[in-house]
Amino acid sequence: VPVAWEHVSSDEHITPPRLERVRGRYGVVRYAIRHSGDCLNKEGEWEYEPLPSSRDDEFFERCRWDDFDEAYEVFAAIDPNGRFADQVRWNRQNG
Repeated sequence: VPVAWEHVSSDEHITPPRLERVRGRYGVVRYAIRHSGDCLNKEGEWEYEPLPSSRDDEFFERCRWDDFDEAYEVFAAIDPNGRFADQVRWNRQNG
């Protein structure tokens, strides 16, 4: 079972975003979109990802997806630099 997906970049100096299968509290499998020490939240904004012992329930609610298909759809809308296309962000916010 794959545990991480990464964007491909032709620029070797770019660390592309990753979609990762993560095991959280109580062994629950969820998905995180990570990039350069940050984690994408469900509002489409990158935020600092604290150490595991400092992550609270609100962080998990904001920055973890329960559904792989939903997480992958968001991940696929991000370019190798970790940026959303403006239209994609607008569509997600406005349903």
